[in-house]
Amino acid sequence: MEMISEENNVEGLLNLIPADVPKMYENPDAWKVLIVDDDKSVHDVTEMSLRGCIFSGAPLQLMHAYSGSEARQIIADNDDIALILLDVVMETSDAGLKVVEYIRGELNNRTARIAIRTGQPGEAPQNEVISKYDINDYKEKSDLTHTKLFSMVYTSIRAYQDLLALESSRRGLEKLVDSITQIFQASSINDFAQAVLEQLTAILGLRPNAVFLHADAHPNAQASNEMLVIAGTGKYANQLGVPASEILDEDLLLTMENLRAEQQCSFGDNYCIHFQITNNGSEKMLYVGSHRVISPSDRLLIYLFAQNVAVAHEHLVAMNKLNS
Repeated sequence: MEMISEENNVEGLLNLIPADVPKMYENPDAWKVLIVDDDKSVHDVTEMSLRGCIFSGAPLQLMHAYSGSEARQIIADNDDIALILLDVVMETSDAGLKVVEYIRGELNNRTARIAIRTGQPGEAPQNEVISKYDINDYKEKSDLTHTKLFSMVYTSIRAYQDLLALESSRRGLEKLVDSITQIFQASSINDFAQAVLEQLTAILGLRPNAVFLHADAHPNAQASNEMLVIAGTGKYANQLGVPASEILDEDLLLTMENLRAEQQCSFGDNYCIHFQITNNGSEKMLYVGSHRVISPSDRLLIYLFAQNVAVAHEHLVAMNKLNS
């Protein structure tokens, strides 16, 4: 279990993210590489050259197409192909180039890396192809040694990974902005808290068991105040006002009580616990438990979200008291 003190939690969270992995991207089970060529021997040699390759902890998944039309179907069915090794001359002299137009034009797929491999450079001159088509590499088959192929594949997948990292970051920021907007439209404190968890669900793309707890400031023994549920999802849904001790299992309750006493946050493979004391001394705890591994990017979003929502909740409480 990893714990982060409140005063150092930003730095600590960043340290939880491996330096060799883009901060907003979690590796797939395998990197898909599509080999498109009408010559079976090219498929066999390529597969032999790349057998056993591992990139950022994930293997390559080699896929095969023997014509432009077959390639288009596979690409349409798989929007997560990292690299396409593409022949030009197949059923027609420009079959490969039509595949490029299909990927970039009809599918509007800008992330897949496309590397032209041609045995007939006269049919598709390099300068003309590079200037006219949105490809990422161009190689003549006669020049593509085992070492050069290996290097090209790894370079292409790294570029693909970086593009996904940028896209994931952009989407995460968009969701965060949308979430805050929707939360401030809540008509009551309880609506606000429930909106927090609903928006976290949207951000993470899962249906977690999550609970948002609150304890008012106590002038004498703040830590002894019982934390009450103000919102919940999954198995913690519909528990408004119930003490945490009545709905949390024994191990989780003990963990959260220890974190509360030490004023710390904790992040594991499939859970996040965020603790916050607001300026008026009230306490907030957010627990998110997931059926899948929570990636470093998800952890960072949960932290940023909870940090700001706790403060916003206190403003809403203060406004409610003034209007009552």
